[in-house]
Amino acid sequence: MATARLVRPHLRKQLRATDIVGLALGAAFLVGMLSVLVFVVPKLRPAQIELSQEKIAEDARQAALKAALAHRQGTILFVDPEMCQEHSFDNWTGAIEYKEHIDCDARLAKLRKSDSERAAERVRSVVEGFRR
Repeated sequence: MATARLVRPHLRKQLRATDIVGLALGAAFLVGMLSVLVFVVPKLRPAQIELSQEKIAEDARQAALKAALAHRQGTILFVDPEMCQEHSFDNWTGAIEYKEHIDCDARLAKLRKSDSERAAERVRSVVEGFRR
């Protein structure tokens, strides 16, 4: 078997200059890509967004204002035979905002209460209204 290879060395294709140049260009391309991956790509980072102190203070003020005024919002359910949508309603401005699609049966089951529970809840909400 080893002698079979030695007997036919003349059948092997000789490398031409164009083959050598092609191999050299391919190797150079691979080395270049590898060096880019190793040295350049790790240094690339997304741009850091710098917020000014005024922007941070304004965002904090807006969040505090939203939390302070959360008590004035209510919920409106739009019930359709096919779907149920929940919207928030701002009692002071009258603004209505869409929140989400919800499961009607589960949501309405939570809202069903006895007469005594509803009366107690009304009294609690009136008392809370006077406290604010």
